[in-house]
Amino acid sequence: MSFSTLTISGTLAPPPSRVYYEPILHVCHTHSKRNTFFETIFLLGLGDIVRAVDELDKKYFIGNKDTFVLLGHSQGGLIASLLAMRHPTRVKAVIALATPFKGTTWVDPVNMPIRGIVELIGRITLGKVRLKPTLRQMIVPVLPIVRDLGAHSDVCESIVTYLEEQIAGHKTFAIIGSNDMLVFPHRSANPVGPLVTNYIVAPRSEYNRLLPVLPPHLEHIDSHAGHLSIVLNPKVLALIDEIVSNIADELPAYAL
Repeated sequence: MSFSTLTISGTLAPPPSRVYYEPILHVCHTHSKRNTFFETIFLLGLGDIVRAVDELDKKYFIGNKDTFVLLGHSQGGLIASLLAMRHPTRVKAVIALATPFKGTTWVDPVNMPIRGIVELIGRITLGKVRLKPTLRQMIVPVLPIVRDLGAHSDVCESIVTYLEEQIAGHKTFAIIGSNDMLVFPHRSANPVGPLVTNYIVAPRSEYNRLLPVLPPHLEHIDSHAGHLSIVLNPKVLALIDEIVSNIADELPAYAL
């Protein structure tokens, strides 16, 4: 099957960051029989998810009939998911790396220090201490970027609800590292749904420690990965390679 791929960077990746994502782009180019595209959120409008989705929709979906595999890192995964929701029959899969499908308190520069400490306590206590903030209510609306980031709570909620109810269309592969200090594996990531496969990249001992608070149907990759390093992790790249290379077939659960 002929398809194109589009990789969307994380929030703070500047235009030259294409070099950082080059291993992923190489994997995509190897298997795609059409085009391999890359976009950085830096140029799309920092923090403005709706604007980014609209611009990418116009650029890649409106006026053509290409089939896509979408890859997104961090916030880029949210944008990829929203694009897939608009075009579920044209997007074969979404591969999301370190994406906060259930939100993250760390995007808020106003309240981040206090809430970050609470999140860290929650991580150390394996979720026994929880903080579920409604970002749009807690963020002081002093800057447009802050308001945009605060709207992520609504975006995340819409994506998670869609994935829970989705029974046809694109499939989602969510990959998260246990060492991610921006997106917490046991609370911020791991969406659920019949067409969703979750992976956690963690050393065996760390995985066993987190297991009681992790969602079911989770595949384990025995390795290390943080919020940024997950993009360059060899086992993650091998997983992406396997997903993309088999994209024309019915996609089974992939595990390394």
